[in-house]
Amino acid sequence: MNIRITTIKVDLTPSLKDYIEMRFAPFEKLIARFDPAGGAEIWVEVSRTTQHHKHGDVFRVVGNLKLPGKLLRAEETAPDPRAAIDAVKNILKIEIEKYKTKSSPRRGK
Repeated sequence: MNIRITTIKVDLTPSLKDYIEMRFAPFEKLIARFDPAGGAEIWVEVSRTTQHHKHGDVFRVVGNLKLPGKLLRAEETAPDPRAAIDAVKNILKIEIEKYKTKSSPRRGK
């Protein structure tokens, strides 16, 4: 699985990059069944909603995970980029579980 990170009005520090990779790397195991070739990609965008505000939901994180026949998307804002990243990760994990149940073959009688 390939993790692509983009930032808007935010510096991509090595610690932030490592944090994003650490949080989304476990998805590789979750989607291995749907992506045997390892071509799945996740796009993570971290941005600031405004430059001049210091309080409130200042950071926005968007995650897009492309699976066969489906694009899973999650978006969250938070005062801290790591909190928004965690929220997006949790939303995408739930969406992957839904995708698994919809795409798994049903057992007949």
